[in-house]
Amino acid sequence: MKGYSVYVPFQDILKEWGVETITDVYGRAHPVDTIDCIWNISMFKGHKLFQSAYGDRAWDEYRNTVKKYRFKLGISKYSHHIRNLNKYTRMNFQYLQCLDLWNPKYIRRYEERDFKYDILDERNDGKIVGIAKYTTALLEKILKGDRFYTYKFMGITDTGDYEPESRYLEAALIHDGMLKDPAVKQFIYRKLKKMIDEAKVGKIYCSGFYHTGVGDMIGYLQYAAGMEPAGCLGERELYSANFECGNILSFRSPLVDPSEVNRIRIVRNDLTRKWFGHFKDQDVVMFNLHDISAPQQGGADFDGDIFFLCDDPVIVASKIEKPVILDIEDKQTAQSRAYTAENLVEYEVMTRDNRIGEITNVATSIENRYTTDEDLKKRYSDYCSLLRIFQGKEIDFLKTGFRWHMNRGLQKHLKQLPYFLLYNYPQKRALYEKLQEKNKGLSEGDERMKLNAYHSPSPMNELCDYICAWEKKRILWDRCVDDLAETRSLILDSGLDLTDRAVLRVCRNYINNYAAAIKLHFSQNSGAASHSGPGQRKFSFELIVNDFKRRLRETLKMDEALIANYVIAASYRSLSVSKAFAWSAYGDYIIANLKQNAGSRPQAAIREVPAGTEGAYEYLGKYFVFEGDDSDLPV
Repeated sequence: MKGYSVYVPFQDILKEWGVETITDVYGRAHPVDTIDCIWNISMFKGHKLFQSAYGDRAWDEYRNTVKKYRFKLGISKYSHHIRNLNKYTRMNFQYLQCLDLWNPKYIRRYEERDFKYDILDERNDGKIVGIAKYTTALLEKILKGDRFYTYKFMGITDTGDYEPESRYLEAALIHDGMLKDPAVKQFIYRKLKKMIDEAKVGKIYCSGFYHTGVGDMIGYLQYAAGMEPAGCLGERELYSANFECGNILSFRSPLVDPSEVNRIRIVRNDLTRKWFGHFKDQDVVMFNLHDISAPQQGGADFDGDIFFLCDDPVIVASKIEKPVILDIEDKQTAQSRAYTAENLVEYEVMTRDNRIGEITNVATSIENRYTTDEDLKKRYSDYCSLLRIFQGKEIDFLKTGFRWHMNRGLQKHLKQLPYFLLYNYPQKRALYEKLQEKNKGLSEGDERMKLNAYHSPSPMNELCDYICAWEKKRILWDRCVDDLAETRSLILDSGLDLTDRAVLRVCRNYINNYAAAIKLHFSQNSGAASHSGPGQRKFSFELIVNDFKRRLRETLKMDEALIANYVIAASYRSLSVSKAFAWSAYGDYIIANLKQNAGSRPQAAIREVPAGTEGAYEYLGKYFVFEGDDSDLPV
């Protein structure tokens, strides 16, 4: 069994309809009040196999097999209450480049080669810059040291029942002076720098968030009961209780063509109010059964696929009208093959040959081209329509064993990517800058080397230019080094004598060796990181930490609490000394010392409140009150 199940009060619904029994696919009738679940054979992956062997006893024998081998139910995905979600989500370049966000002023600057054009002048703002300003305004609040936004950015939600995800967060909540700690500041800096660089490639916030799609449950029950399916939703309608009624856009990754962007209406009616009130505040969206909304969006189905629903007015108004592109053979299935070692190896090799990213990059190169030639515009549009089919074939490649291969005419677009995308590929960006330098050194008349990226006045390049200019002008990283004395007084046990220089030297040696070992570990495993889960990486990391702790304990032959404080003291003697070993190996002692030294100082508290609450802070579409000293703190 595999699929997505959703709660529906089907017994009450069927009772109201006067349906007393449901007949299964094996011809057996079941009284409605004895049924726990109603599933279809597309979820029962063993249907064909078990039916061929056991006939109408297929389901019974499957259950016997599950019991015999003690198979367990595994849950890989589930719905979430919106109290655990932000109402603003970061977009991506796939979604943004398939919208009409072109800025006439930015295009004119490109055509006229206007080098005096100021992209930070709000009079030049295009639609995409207007959208991006929510993200840059948020980052500026953090950079200016606003404690509330700094805490939220670090990952702190509602502190009422919050369990900090890292010791940095826990320390900052215990005492806000820890926001000046070099290790905490470095943690914030890394997060900020990563977010700024990702904004250059389209990861900017806008209103909306991801939902798991399900089919029309009323229509499903009508079909199961042998009735004519009509459903509870009409054509071009969705049901979600998380948005006001009206038009929204629905996106699904991977997205390569504007035809995949789905404009649809959020509705509520008597049936949804009566039977689906429990959908309120859940990230679940119900599709209708009267149109092609699911196949339109990259051949989606309802086995757990997620959809980004966006109600931002600028985004909704920027939908490009284009005929829907469908592949009527997108669900063709592969022929059954024997369960042999050779076939298993072949399947494993196939899993390592994924071309989805390649197809997406070709589409990105085409979508960001600028031309006034209508024939060329039409050709580019047709190319992206074709790539929509390529992508669908590639997504199902493992299931079908069938794919389309791009010809040279399409593959050539990989040789030149739009400039903004270089921020996704550091090596390509370094090559671009190297080629630029070589071209600058050429004499007039010399043949210039072709660059691996191009500039165009596309919205994505405009966004990249804006974020780069904003970063250069508005951001000044604080390099204050006067905070170590205050931090040391907070995180060391003041009752211990930590003056033995020989011990401090040993600890300093382990601190340096640990930093080098971690750097080597990450450089050696960077390629494998994407193929291992967080649990595996954490386990590998803990092995290194525990090995260093064991060897240091054997060397010093001291109580662990004393060793921990010596390591902390050695780490905080100078700003240049790595703090990684102290926090990774002895973070519990840092937290314990901090609690002891903080005394009765009240901890920072954040609590979610309704919109419109006086004095509330807005953060990613939700509102909070903040209790704590909110003085400025340079980051």
